[in-house]
Amino acid sequence: MKIATKLSIISAVILLTLVMILTINATYDLNRQMQVTEKNEAKKIEQGIEDTIAQQFDLLRIGLEPIIHNEQIIDAFQQRDRAALAQQTNVLMPQLQAQGVKQFQFHLPNATSFYRVHKPEEFGDDLSTFRHTVVEANKTKQIIEGLEGGVAGAGFRYVVPLSKGTTHLGTVELGLGVTEELLQKFSALYDGNWALYSIEDQSTTLVEGEAQTEEPTASDIKKLQEGKTVTTLSNQMQQMYYPLEDYTGEIKWYLARALDYSAVIKAQKNQTLSLILVGVVVSIVGLLVLLFVVRRILRPLSRITESVEKIANGDLTVQPQQSRRNDEIGQLSRSFAQMTISLKSLIISIQTQSEDLLHSTEQIGQSMRDNEQGTRKVVQTIGTINDQTDTTREMCVESARAMDDLADGIVGVADDTGLIVEAATTMTSLTHKGNDTLASAVTQMNVIKDNTKQFATVIEELNDDSNEIGTIMQMITSIAEQTNLLALNAAIEAARAGEFGQGFAVVAEEIRQLADQTTQSASSVHQLINQIQAKTQHAVVAMQESNEEVQTGADLLNYVGTAFTKIEQSVTDLTTQIEGLSSISERMSAGAEEVSAAVQNIAETADQTASSTTAATLTADEQLAAIAYVTQTALRLTEMAKQLEESVSTFQVEAE
Repeated sequence: MKIATKLSIISAVILLTLVMILTINATYDLNRQMQVTEKNEAKKIEQGIEDTIAQQFDLLRIGLEPIIHNEQIIDAFQQRDRAALAQQTNVLMPQLQAQGVKQFQFHLPNATSFYRVHKPEEFGDDLSTFRHTVVEANKTKQIIEGLEGGVAGAGFRYVVPLSKGTTHLGTVELGLGVTEELLQKFSALYDGNWALYSIEDQSTTLVEGEAQTEEPTASDIKKLQEGKTVTTLSNQMQQMYYPLEDYTGEIKWYLARALDYSAVIKAQKNQTLSLILVGVVVSIVGLLVLLFVVRRILRPLSRITESVEKIANGDLTVQPQQSRRNDEIGQLSRSFAQMTISLKSLIISIQTQSEDLLHSTEQIGQSMRDNEQGTRKVVQTIGTINDQTDTTREMCVESARAMDDLADGIVGVADDTGLIVEAATTMTSLTHKGNDTLASAVTQMNVIKDNTKQFATVIEELNDDSNEIGTIMQMITSIAEQTNLLALNAAIEAARAGEFGQGFAVVAEEIRQLADQTTQSASSVHQLINQIQAKTQHAVVAMQESNEEVQTGADLLNYVGTAFTKIEQSVTDLTTQIEGLSSISERMSAGAEEVSAAVQNIAETADQTASSTTAATLTADEQLAAIAYVTQTALRLTEMAKQLEESVSTFQVEAE
């Protein structure tokens, strides 16, 4: 799978995950915001209810202020003059009713109703069993305010004790009921349908307003009894229950609000769908942009990969395109292009040097074979000379015997002398031929020496080129190490970037793997260069040894040439002496002793010639061995040159 595909998949997963997380988080934030809004609204409603209740008690307190400070009313109540009290209070009732006051009555200290301004005809009934605010106010002689149940239902009670001097007269009360008007006021302020319920044990009873569709559960009632406001959502209806406590602090009622929440739920769903739709659109756009960016970033890397594959297959005709970008990929592209040019030049140089090396080794091999043949001829000639020398020595012996038998007749001496002259002439001819052959051998050895020096120079040039190749491979390895370091730095920066840097971490990892592959390839080439350098060093040593052997052979041939010169001189002298012997054969008798001495000298010279030819034969054999060694070395160098040529022939440096 390509890097672009991997990065696209990984980036797509990351982007989709990110969009999904953001969408879920936005939805969660939306729900949380709605919950916060609901809580704030609940607090607002709670505060509004508390303020409304406080306003009710303020209204009652304000309404009673002029009454409890009216001396005429106090005197009439003290005198228990119901008519006078009615005369003073009945005129106030319309104004109080206009403010919503439903009850206005006076109580005796024993909690008996003395006068009901709102119902003058009803009085004298005992209220102590259910009007605990009245009992408490008479008992404590303090103002008592709070919610309290009564015959007409729950209401706001404000009971004030009345006294004349130190005499407690009773209490006066103003009361407001939790009426439909109050519930409508709540509905106008806070929306929804409002109702008042009473709590009795674990059950509830509708006191005022329209019955709610959902009743609180046992756990909701328990929370209400603990003084907590309860908000629930069921069947697209929001239910809010606000607890109400009586003057003692005990929860006995609760206000219930039922609000149609379908519009809010629908709006919430629409917002959620909008968020999801926006997330999908952002994901699609982000994926398209991401794919475009990834492909644009990795396009030069794909071209580099294609070029690397071609070079790996031996095709050096590729022309890598150098990116103008200033990032790591651009630097890699330029370094790869430079590496390709250097590698191409290197391979061309190796091919040229290997061809020259192969040609030189073949020439050396051919020269060695020619030298071997010439040396063998020299050996054969020396063998012939040796045989002729033996013959001469034997003839000298026979001449000595003939000299001993000189008395047998001058004819025999003349015949023998003719034979000696003929043998000397043959020896002279053979000596000339041997000397010429040795001269040719010396010339050939000099040619071998020059070729060996030339071959050693080629080997040293090949060694220098191998060292230059090693330097270039070190540069390639250094570039790969720098690339690996850049990939490591990119990975570190990507790790610092967290989730947003994971895609670039993958890019860095792929670049690091490419640098490792380049390092491995450079290492393989470096090993091959080391092998070539080792073989080149071996060839240099072998050529030096061959050069020394050739020099030794040349010296030996020079020595043989000197010996042949001496032999030639000796044979020439011998011929002169024999010719002199022939000219004075008529005086042989008189110079028999001189002839005997001359023959003895000839025998000694023949022995020396035999020794010289034997030494020349040994020297020629050693020369043959040296030539054979040089030939084998040249063959090995030829094989090495062929292997080197085959190695570099896999690279195509010119377009077909």
